[in-house]
This record gives sequence, C-alpha cells and structure tokens, in this order.
Amino acid sequence: MNELPDNYNSNHILIAGAGPAGLMLGHLLHQRDIPFHIVEKNARSHQHSRAIGIHPISLKIFEEIGVLDLFLEDAFKISKGAAYLERTFVGSIDFSPLPFKHPFILTLPQYRTERILRDDLLTKQPGCISYSTAVEDFKRDKDKVRVRLRDQCTHTPDEMALEVAASFLVGCDGKNSQVRQKTSLQWEGSPYPGTYVMGDFQGRPPNGIPAIIHLHPDGVVESFALPKNRQRWVVKTDRNAGAPSNIVRGEVQRRVGSNLTDHRCLHSSRFGIERYKAHKFFDGRIILAGDAAHVVSPIGGQGMNLGWMGTRTLADCLVSIYRGSTYSDQLKIYDSIQQRRASKAITRAEINMKLGQAYHWKLPRRVLLNLLLNTPLERITARLFTMHGLDRWPV
Repeated sequence: MNELPDNYNSNHILIAGAGPAGLMLGHLLHQRDIPFHIVEKNARSHQHSRAIGIHPISLKIFEEIGVLDLFLEDAFKISKGAAYLERTFVGSIDFSPLPFKHPFILTLPQYRTERILRDDLLTKQPGCISYSTAVEDFKRDKDKVRVRLRDQCTHTPDEMALEVAASFLVGCDGKNSQVRQKTSLQWEGSPYPGTYVMGDFQGRPPNGIPAIIHLHPDGVVESFALPKNRQRWVVKTDRNAGAPSNIVRGEVQRRVGSNLTDHRCLHSSRFGIERYKAHKFFDGRIILAGDAAHVVSPIGGQGMNLGWMGTRTLADCLVSIYRGSTYSDQLKIYDSIQQRRASKAITRAEINMKLGQAYHWKLPRRVLLNLLLNTPLERITARLFTMHGLDRWPV
C-alpha cells in the first residue's frame, strides 16, 4: 500500500477507484483547489482495450483540465461514419456540422486513456494516488466519514489496517463497487438478452471508412478505427463455442465480406450487455460516480463519457459545499442531474441495440436507415450518436 501523503487530513475527499471516473474527478478537484486523494485496489491499471469512444462533450472537459492536446496526439479522430445493409451502402453520417468546438469522436483503448489521465494528474499533484489500497469498510460520523483501508499486497492483521477520516467518500470503483455495496442504496437493473464478441486487429479494411455499422439478418457488425493502424470489430452473435477471435474472423467474413485471416488479433473477448442504476447516487457523505452509479450498454459508447459528465457536475457541487453550501442540498442537485442523464443514456443505448438486432424483413431496416441518414433527420441522428445535449441542465 502506498502511504498517504503527509499533508493528508480529514478535510480531503477520498476517491475509491483510479479508473476513468476517479481520475477525472481527481483532475477536476485539483483544478478547483479541493483537497483529495485516490485509492485503487489494483496494483496497476488494466491493460485490456475495453471502452474506446471519447465523445465531443468529453473533449470539452479534457480542454478544461488541460489534457486535450495529449489525447489529440494519441487517439484516432472519427469525423464520419457509414451504414451498410447486407453489404449494400445505405448512407453516411457526418459529425463536422455539429455545434461542438471539437465535432468528432476520438477512439483510444481505455488503458491508454487511463494512462494519460493518470500520468498528467501525478505530474500536477505527485503522490495523489495510492495503488494496492482497498476501501475495506467505513462508518459515518456527524461531519466526516471514517474509512478503513487495506493493503492488497499483504495479509495485514486488523490492527495494522489504516484508518483515515475524510470529508466525503466517493465510490468510483466500478459496477461491482464495494463502496456502493456497503450502503443501503438499491442497485436496480438486469442483463439484456444476447451476447457479443469483439476483437482488436492489426490493419484496417480497404474501404478506408473509419466507422461502419453493418446490419445483417443475424445481427449487427460494427467496425471502428483505432490508432496505430488497428481496427475494432464487434459482432452480435449467439455462438458460444470457439475462441472469440475466431468467431469475429468467421462472422466478419460471412456477413461483411472482409477477410481478417492475415490480420493479427491483439485482443478479443466475449461479453454480455446490461443496464443498472442506483436509485440514488449518494447516501449521506458517501457518493457514487461512474460505473459505480450507473451501467449503460456499451453499444453506442456512452458509459465512460456519461461518467465523466457526472464527475464534472459533482466537482462543481463539491466546490459549492466547500464554500459553505449545505452538502445535502448540493448532492441532491448532482443526483437529480445525473439521474436524468443516465436514464436518457440508457434509452439511447437501447435504441442503438434495437437497430442492430437480428431481423427477418429487410425492407423495414432499409426504410429506417434511409430516414435516419438520407433526410434532414441525419443531423438529429448525428447529435444523438454523439450524446449532444446530455451535458446541459436541464437535460
């Protein structure tokens, strides 16, 4: 367990989890001169690709905290996408006319996103993250939270566990949040039916289109360009036998016509999709953010960005608290705003999923795609795809 910094005191906000949400909250609090410290139970960041999409609303926050240029240097910029129906081009979607300062989507493996945020934060505030340190338990005092921290690298006896006080404890520790599980907050939702496989491959398709959705009677195939001449493929399938990389290769060849035989697979996995949301995002001085508060289907790439929007709102509320506002009033504002955002994001993700489901009749899909991509609705489609409007209040 990395020791907490010498200047740590009970006025600090303790953040559990050094993933995208926890690191972003750290940046936002540092910028606002609010004392904080992050504890992370793992010894290092995950190396899997996982989430890749960074939407324009997040780029606005990146610019605010001074990391945008780092991402622009490292990520792949997507300004346009296309849709195919059974190998036939139907239409395209252009993000450049959207009312954003940065009207494009960046793609970058999540571990790289975390590394950029982590390294820049540690440069700005050295020692602000303790790895291999888990929140084991906590109890509430009148105006503090007393937190028991456990070293994950050694089996220390109870009397050697570190106990600290914090003004607030923020759970940014993922969908299986230990912080949330130790509160009375209800976790409501369920998995969706169906499974997906994904693979990141070296090399890109010859058509040169960076983002493509292929609708097929057996389910959607999605394709997104990544940095370093790589491509992510996502396939909806009911096949459970065989290595995920082989399933991706076979189904992409069969449904799309792209041959990935000579493309090295860098990472592959099989995953289900689900939706969950805590009925409330705070319990006294215990606060939830990111996937600890809400889990959205990854189809559409909204989850990580939704978490960042939440931490932006939370940081502003915490500033007001430190300036003298009543903490319960401010956390009610955070909860109200982020609950609405999460509900809208869940609904949008479900629309994306329904569009990519298996189908029997081709004509309705063609009519729908033409309506969304080849009429004035195309601009609305682009706005919905890029989470336009979810950063505003009221949402």
